[in-house]
Amino acid sequence: MIDTQSGDELLTVYDADRRPCGERPRAVVHAQGLFHHVCHLWTVGILDGAAGLWLQQRQFDRPLYPGGFDLSSTGHIDPGETPGAAMLREAREEIGLVLDAGSLLPGGSYRQQYTRGEGNGFDDELAFAFLTRIDGVPPFHPGSEVADMAFVPLADFAAAHEAVHDLTGRRMDGSALPVPHAGLCCLHQSEWEGVREIIRQLLV
Repeated sequence: MIDTQSGDELLTVYDADRRPCGERPRAVVHAQGLFHHVCHLWTVGILDGAAGLWLQQRQFDRPLYPGGFDLSSTGHIDPGETPGAAMLREAREEIGLVLDAGSLLPGGSYRQQYTRGEGNGFDDELAFAFLTRIDGVPPFHPGSEVADMAFVPLADFAAAHEAVHDLTGRRMDGSALPVPHAGLCCLHQSEWEGVREIIRQLLV
């Protein structure tokens, strides 16, 4: 949904009790650190016998974390949109991954607060996590905001939550893609703690 005056995306903002209290342009939400909702997709699977997950590499012209590595797909939830519907839309728009509701497994919701970097404001979000399992190379078709996709071993991703640990990912064509620890913008600690057992069960 777009604000007709500013041309900016509109987001629903919430009070401390998580009750909706109106809509504001996205730039205002971030500038003022207003509480809003987002969705996160964890795409996990087995590739050549190894358990892992797919990260997106953000395009290098993105204002936030340019060239950084994030979860498979992330995005804001539009006014009136359910978290599940938003996740299906974001996966389709960001990485060209067409899923149906039955392929999404809810992974809980997590409050996240962080500075968006120099001049980019502050994020106060409730992130709704979803998981899907796709073995082999998923049919990704990254959009303009995504530079690449990288499959990283689950054990390495787990290690990066415990200490500084660089990873080596695999692109969709099988070539190596370095994933430095400093470039990981997906280390959502509480979310990882909430979904890792679900991931383990998904990959059994």
